[in-house]
Amino acid sequence: MNKSLLTFILCISCISIINGQALILNGDDLTAVRWLAQQFYIDWSLLNTDCVSIQQSSLALLTCVNDTSNNQYVTEIFSSSIPSNYVKTDQLAPSNTTPLKMSKLKTFVIAFPRGIQIPSANLLALLDNDQNTNLWMIKINTIDIGIPLNFPVYIDYGIISGSTSANLLAKPMKNIRLVSKTPPVIVQLPLTQNYSTLSSINIDFVNYDSYNFSQSDFPSLTEINFGYIKKDMNLYVQSKSIKTLLITDTVPANITITGSTNITNLEFKNQTIYPTDLTSYSIRTFKSLNNQQDFKLSGISTLSRYNYNGPFPSESTFSTTTSIFLDFQGGNIAGSLPSYTNNVLISYLKINDYPSISGAVPDNYCRIYSITLTNTNITSVPDCFKCYWSKVKSGMPETITAPPVDFQCNISLDSKIYKYQGNSAITIRGKNLGFAPPLSDQFKILIPNEVILFVPPKPGAHNLTFLPDQGAQNITIIVDSGNTVNGLRYLQIPNAMKIILDGVFNVSSILNATLDGFKNDDVVVTANIVNFTFNQVFDIDKTCTFVFIPPTGPETMQFGYRKNYPFIGAASNLTTNGGAVTLYGRFGSQPLPYILINNVVCAPTSKTDRLLICIVGRVPVGVAPLYIKSDGYTFSTQMMVDPAQIIIDCGNTKPLCNGNGDCLAAGYCQCYSGFNGYYCENKIFDGGVIGENTTKPSPTFIVNGEEFSFNMISIEELDSSRNVIKSIPTNNWNFNTTKNSTKTVTRYQLNHTSSEFIEATIQYSSEPMNVEFAGLSYVLPPNSIKLSISIDGWTYESLLNTLRVVFSTQFDEQNDCSFEKNSIGNNQIDNSINYLKIVKNGISFYGKFYDVSLSDGQPTYSFVEVVNNTNPNDISIGINLSQCQRCFIDPDFSLLVAVKDKCEEKSKTWIIITVVCVVGSVLLGLIVIGAFYLKKNKSKIKLQLEVVMEKFEKK
Repeated sequence: MNKSLLTFILCISCISIINGQALILNGDDLTAVRWLAQQFYIDWSLLNTDCVSIQQSSLALLTCVNDTSNNQYVTEIFSSSIPSNYVKTDQLAPSNTTPLKMSKLKTFVIAFPRGIQIPSANLLALLDNDQNTNLWMIKINTIDIGIPLNFPVYIDYGIISGSTSANLLAKPMKNIRLVSKTPPVIVQLPLTQNYSTLSSINIDFVNYDSYNFSQSDFPSLTEINFGYIKKDMNLYVQSKSIKTLLITDTVPANITITGSTNITNLEFKNQTIYPTDLTSYSIRTFKSLNNQQDFKLSGISTLSRYNYNGPFPSESTFSTTTSIFLDFQGGNIAGSLPSYTNNVLISYLKINDYPSISGAVPDNYCRIYSITLTNTNITSVPDCFKCYWSKVKSGMPETITAPPVDFQCNISLDSKIYKYQGNSAITIRGKNLGFAPPLSDQFKILIPNEVILFVPPKPGAHNLTFLPDQGAQNITIIVDSGNTVNGLRYLQIPNAMKIILDGVFNVSSILNATLDGFKNDDVVVTANIVNFTFNQVFDIDKTCTFVFIPPTGPETMQFGYRKNYPFIGAASNLTTNGGAVTLYGRFGSQPLPYILINNVVCAPTSKTDRLLICIVGRVPVGVAPLYIKSDGYTFSTQMMVDPAQIIIDCGNTKPLCNGNGDCLAAGYCQCYSGFNGYYCENKIFDGGVIGENTTKPSPTFIVNGEEFSFNMISIEELDSSRNVIKSIPTNNWNFNTTKNSTKTVTRYQLNHTSSEFIEATIQYSSEPMNVEFAGLSYVLPPNSIKLSISIDGWTYESLLNTLRVVFSTQFDEQNDCSFEKNSIGNNQIDNSINYLKIVKNGISFYGKFYDVSLSDGQPTYSFVEVVNNTNPNDISIGINLSQCQRCFIDPDFSLLVAVKDKCEEKSKTWIIITVVCVVGSVLLGLIVIGAFYLKKNKSKIKLQLEVVMEKFEKK
């Protein structure tokens, strides 16, 4: 049996300790305690019979529990860390050697005993009995002890030695450490065992020619530390959990690391490692001896190579986030010292016994805390070494001598003015600042010779003392007591811009600034606010660069500038005769802004911040450019100019309106009951069922198996080029329905991740519903459907952006000319859609659109367009909205009987575009949506869409 000096810790879980009371220790435990006290000279009482009285004032811990019969049982023995002045207790030697039976013992620690009475007594053999099945931890230190054959037999955890079995390392063992004398302890690790809980092993491993630490056999193993290994063995390390692999033996072996990409610490002596490209591994510490392989590494913070003749590592080898420890000793590398950029911060460098290294030490070696270049042939060093020669001379080779007596150390700072940071340190950069702080309570070195941290006790002037070998040097710095910026605001003012800084400022400081390169024209400084004025007009929304210039140096900030005025949100109706025009928006402080409508001056007659009235001469009909300049700022959009004379558009044949309606003075048809269509050309269809949709707000009619519906599919934000930059799909809703005897109302709330609140309401009634919209009054017949949509809290990415609500309806491609064709009616000025007619099996789905919406109570032009017509079975309609806090739109829909259409051959026409005449309007607000600026901040938009699907009489 081999005897070894062993240190071992076997642990499975935490141990609950219950302090024993002064009761009676049971016989087996009392016998074992007295034997241990005699064997190891422990100062326990041999006369008392309870734990407290036995332990007395001893530093050797004895923990017990008691049962219901007042018997005590030992759960923990901890005799360790006895002070050096401890006087060995005069104990009689044990009369015999008996098994140490303690049935509730969990932890057993004996370390650094002051003597041993019976050297031949083997603690492991005495503890391994059928009573000690609860023993979880054994630690024995500085005791020569033999490993019993077949240990352990009864306890679950033990030590393995000689030709003993391997159940020691099997589940549930976690950690084992064997530190042995010669010869090494032979450890068995048969793969027939379960090592699923083993996390670390520190052993000799001389029993195998080949071994594989695989993921399946060692899933929890994090550390492998081998003292001795078998010469020329093949070791395979594959477990992903392994983080540390240390081999201290110098015999050759082959080590293949595959799969263990989480390994962080790799140390070996004379072994060969595969692969050599380890850049995909997590290695941070790499140490080798007598290994000439050229490894590829990355992220390294500690690199040691002894007796290595290969090249110095490249910069990509090292971590750029931590300081670097670099140690090369005893090699034959020829050339100069490696020079790395400041991205690599080497804090410790030792290159020793490399006589072929020559040339100058690079300047950035001044950044290294500790440097050793002994037994090299370097020829010169930077001035920082000469300034602090006493700090570095022990690490210099004989080729470098002390600087001459007349050498002058030039210490400089990049700046001598700094901002006071309260109790926080300020960062001072310079040159030749030292390798270590001369006054530890004044400042500390962050990067040697380049960066120091200084905590000024108060603002004002401070002398920093540097102590090069040539004599102390004092440099005075100024710590400014204010000028801390906490926030930036901007204010658009007439013909200028004001930048407002919030923070803490020194009213005595000279403060300047630039805005996009323009210098400030005025500045007002208070303790908490600084106002800079720039006499420049910023007429374009953009990202501005502001540079604050206090005495401590410039600070650059950027902010998104959005012009607030002038802005036109709506305009009153204007005809070609000209006259008074009322503009609604934001107009600034200038009493009489300059206004052009189609390049004709519109002379202002009255103005407030939100309303402006001007008079213009004759202008052509159509979409006219609208321009305003106020306080030096401009805004351009478009507006509609109506013809002075109302154009009658009630059909080309008499009777007008096909005899099914009246041609109103406004120039359009008002159909009789039972008829509809742009010229009252269709009878209203009497039939169909209103479909209730429990998943989305989709007004739907079902007629003879055909479905007519008009669905909102998305809400889009468009930029000034009408590109979609943001879109919220409207396909996921919560809803609730309320009903009474005549009316049904269903409210939907959109589920989405953005901050906007979007709500839709569908309502229909068995009785007529009166509707008032933008000066129009009409009655929705019974069983019509009305859809209302509200949008709140939309945040725009730019003031130039607008919204578009997109709807769609599906229909089949026409291949029969028995009935009238699908058609879209557009007005002749701007091609805005007036109506949509879709025909299915003799039924027309007719939708009428108005080129006007309500914007904050003012009628405003809304351009209606076809968004997508590439799908022959689908058409999407977009209604564009101007800037508003609350917006309403109001199309309506009907079911009609299709008109018979005779033709010579079948047609596959998808849709016909019909141009209708422009009718003069008494409504306000024909502002073209495409040119509107939209408010940057969250705005509340109320978008009400009334979809009318009427149930009509059949012809």
